[in-house]
Amino acid sequence: MDKNLNPQQIQDLLNDLDCDENVNEDIFPDASSDLSDAESEISDHNTESEEEAENISENEDSSDIDEQSRNSNSFYGRNRYKWSKVPPSRSRVPAHNIIIHLPGLRGPALVKNEISPLEAWSCIFTEDMIELILQHTNEKITNYSENYTSNSVYTYHVTREEILAFIGLMFLTGIFKSAREDARGIWSTKTRGRPIFRTVMSLNRFLFILSCLRFDEQLTREERKKTDRLALISELFNKFIKNCITNYSCSEYVTVDEMLVPFRGRCIFRTYMKSKPAKYGLKIMCLCDAKTHYLYNAFIYSGKEQTSRANTLLIPTRNVLTLTEPIYQTNRNVTGDNWFSSIELVDALKQKGLTYVGTIRKNKREIPLQFLPHRSRPALSSIYGFQKDKTLVSFVPKKNNSIALISSMHHETVTNPETKKPEIIEFYNSTKGGVDALDQKCAAYSVNRRSQRWPTTIFCAMLNISGVNSHVLYCASNPQKRMSRYKFLEELGYALVTPHVMNRRSMTNLSKELKDMIDKFLREVGVELPEDQPAQGPSQNKRPKKSRCHLCPRLKDSNTPRVCSKCMKNVCRNHSVDVIVCAKCQEKY
Repeated sequence: MDKNLNPQQIQDLLNDLDCDENVNEDIFPDASSDLSDAESEISDHNTESEEEAENISENEDSSDIDEQSRNSNSFYGRNRYKWSKVPPSRSRVPAHNIIIHLPGLRGPALVKNEISPLEAWSCIFTEDMIELILQHTNEKITNYSENYTSNSVYTYHVTREEILAFIGLMFLTGIFKSAREDARGIWSTKTRGRPIFRTVMSLNRFLFILSCLRFDEQLTREERKKTDRLALISELFNKFIKNCITNYSCSEYVTVDEMLVPFRGRCIFRTYMKSKPAKYGLKIMCLCDAKTHYLYNAFIYSGKEQTSRANTLLIPTRNVLTLTEPIYQTNRNVTGDNWFSSIELVDALKQKGLTYVGTIRKNKREIPLQFLPHRSRPALSSIYGFQKDKTLVSFVPKKNNSIALISSMHHETVTNPETKKPEIIEFYNSTKGGVDALDQKCAAYSVNRRSQRWPTTIFCAMLNISGVNSHVLYCASNPQKRMSRYKFLEELGYALVTPHVMNRRSMTNLSKELKDMIDKFLREVGVELPEDQPAQGPSQNKRPKKSRCHLCPRLKDSNTPRVCSKCMKNVCRNHSVDVIVCAKCQEKY
């Protein structure tokens, strides 16, 4: 085959260049600006209108584009990036579609055949994380006691059982939809209150623990904040993510996207996202399992990064590479939206042993003009462009609209005959919702409390995510026992508060009403109540104290030392009954 260009082909290429220069002024007035880099405070991560219309100017003549398409076997982007019209020939299944490391449980979650809800949650929130919270919270309580002289009965140090009970109450507020409710209403003694909360701890104690929650050492905080904006919670968050990675292996399809945790307090890296319902909050970049919605990896966005000259990758590309690092060389597929997608990202993931599928913004310079919306393109039609390891498709859902997708997993022109949609689009639609589904699950039983401290807000988000992840671990460990997430969180909350309720029952200054509530709760959760010590009557060595009979009218002041053996109240001879027993029965007593 002659590799030299003939005069006609050279003339066609020159025509391509002229056409590109004329059309770009109408379609891409801001082509020099790169929309891939997000701003720090105002995020441009907007995916709510990926099918938005991009109408071509009415003055543009499409005959030149059609002529070029007919006379060439390739498409060319504005930067002369070449796409072939013919798919590459393959004789067997590509190696990048053979998954390594099958999905399922691993690590500590795989030790037992069947795990309980508490054991599943303990795989995510491990003992060292509880000790970390306990240590720094008690340090804050100590500083509070030194700076404020208070004789309150609820300002003492917390114990391990009490911090677990506090977390259990947080989960219960989520399933009762009371996270945003005023705590005074939840602890109310009237009919609108919930007795379980008063059974576990008092309102003042709960609010005191919530205000004293700390996750880092205060003495070294300022020094660590110079290099780490997330120093107030980074240690706990890193342990949490490590446990998520250790206990589960994702399926063959994962999703990258952002999660916005609602927050309107003061924070230097608080983000505004107009496409989100909450608008303002803390952004967490997430990697989730597309099937089970298990959070596998994540990091908190802490402001604009300092880019070095050596690192020339775009910010979305760096974010995806950071999230997918634990699954390098496993042949899994990553699905992302148009904020992440670029030719640079597809090539970078290919080197790491991963494939990518996602929508791509039509202002990328690698996109040929033929893939853009145009009035001459019929509805439900598709155009394909191929390279050795990438496929570009442009689909027209309706007139004057088009959607562009890039894939390194698909290499054929496969279309659903019923919907007329390409296989790439149907695959994207089935795997794009991993992070969004996780966000919806967290919002359904959210434990987020109103707080002006962003570390507390992140901690509540961690509890929400741990509820979803631990439910996935439980279902994988108990495939025969189907349990809804509501029932799972309910049993988890009760299991967390039970040890503290048992300790509280042994207190001697409890009211009879509160003790009856504790006994009722323990019976409901299946705990065998310890036998109470029988009430001791008046001592034989000490003279009984005389008091007025509680059954006589007040006008009759009849003091008596006789005491009822049941209610231990003084009673006179007229209102009491003498019991006659034989000598044999008397020996038993």
